[in-house]
Amino acid sequence: MKIIKISEEKIGVQQLMAIADSAFRKAKKDLDLKSFYSFLKALKKLPIEGPKKIDQEMLKIYYMAITEKFPALYDYIYPEYLKEELKKDLANPKNEQKYIDRLLHDLKTYFLPVNDLPTWDSVIKFVNRLEGWPRKIVTNEQIVSFLKNNYYLKLIQLKPEFYESIYPEFIKYDSEIIETTKKSIVDYYAEYVNKGAKDVDKKALEMMAEFKDDDWEISILYENLYNKLKKQYIEWLSKSPQSFASECPEPFRQDEEVVIGVFSRNPNWFDEQCPEEIKNNEDVLSGIKPAIIEYFRKNIEYFVSDCPKEFKHRIEVLQALKPTFIKYFSKNPEQLIGKCPEELKSEIQNIIKQKETK
Repeated sequence: MKIIKISEEKIGVQQLMAIADSAFRKAKKDLDLKSFYSFLKALKKLPIEGPKKIDQEMLKIYYMAITEKFPALYDYIYPEYLKEELKKDLANPKNEQKYIDRLLHDLKTYFLPVNDLPTWDSVIKFVNRLEGWPRKIVTNEQIVSFLKNNYYLKLIQLKPEFYESIYPEFIKYDSEIIETTKKSIVDYYAEYVNKGAKDVDKKALEMMAEFKDDDWEISILYENLYNKLKKQYIEWLSKSPQSFASECPEPFRQDEEVVIGVFSRNPNWFDEQCPEEIKNNEDVLSGIKPAIIEYFRKNIEYFVSDCPKEFKHRIEVLQALKPTFIKYFSKNPEQLIGKCPEELKSEIQNIIKQKETK
């Protein structure tokens, strides 16, 4: 019976270690308060020697990263002895080098070189791993040089759309990285753009947006592609105006020509689908106003309930619609209350009375 009891205790410890290992992986990945406290809770349930079975170097790396992000958590570091070790490591450049060497080793072992065509998931996984390290280590000149020459230059040659994912961010502004990215974008444009795939064209446009203001060749390509896509979005969204708010991407949702082009053909969708940030743009309102007037000439009974507030009280709109209001309420005087704009009500009532007395 005694042997069985020892075996059960071992199984219990193994389970606690498994829980702690799982919590540690999540804590390193998420680098947030919730995962930190969950890991701490799992760690404190281990037998006294349990925490030492976790990779001590990686544990210190994690504590460096999380306290860099949340300095107040330093007081919660467990086991306690790691606090002093961390202080010594951070104060001694020689000790810092061992962490730099560890990161270089992990990069070479797990991620490099780039053999296959990188995917979004693989790039994000790579960046997440870097973000799990103290920024002081990741931004070290040795690490930055290695990342640039052994990963990012190859990455953007193959997939320039990942330029914005580069971490640490300042590597993006390296002149060689910038020039390589621009060349890759131009090559991508030459190979894929104008082949009839709207998603590919949109992707190229997004890549060029970063460089269009300081590169002449890219600015020309961007302008041509932008105008082509603008026409496509006007045509497509004019047929599906109910999708404008959810489907029209930047920068087209802020483009006056696109907004006017779509809602001039579908003025009844303006109020619901036009982005708030451009709704009060005077050029947009002037461009759509004729369509609003024409629409309510045919649907005058719905003006009070359906007319967008941006047009409902405009004098020029009311004056343009006044003959239609007079005609409608002369035939339907009982609907004058409730369906006639307040600004015209007295005038139209008098006109109707004059007609009745003749």
